[in-house]
Amino acid sequence: MSVLSSWFINPFLRTWKEIINFRGRTSRKDAWMGHLTNLIPSFFLIKYVDNIVEFLQFTWLQWLFTIAFVIYAFGLLLAYTSMYFRRIRDAGRSWKFGLILLFALFLSPRIP
Repeated sequence: MSVLSSWFINPFLRTWKEIINFRGRTSRKDAWMGHLTNLIPSFFLIKYVDNIVEFLQFTWLQWLFTIAFVIYAFGLLLAYTSMYFRRIRDAGRSWKFGLILLFALFLSPRIP
C-alpha cells in the first residue's frame, strides 16, 4: 500500500490540495505523477460521460453530469496552471517567463 500511496495517491491529492498555490514548490516526481494520475479520470470522463448522459434520459441528471464535468475540467486547468507556475519558479525563472510561454501557447496559430 505504501508504494501505491507514495506514487499515485499522494501526488493526485497534492495536485488538488495546492490548486491555488502559485508560490510553493513542486517536485518533478509530483508534477509528472500528478499529471498521470489525473489522466485516468479525465479519459474516463471524456470517453463515457456522453454515454452516461444519453443513458440517463432525464434532463436534470444530464445537466448535473454536464456541470460536474465542466467544473472538473476548469479545476483541472487551474491545478495544472498552478503546477506549471510552481515548476517554472523551481527552474529559477520568474512568473513573467511562464506568462509569456502561456500567451505564446494560446496565441499561436493552430495547424489544421
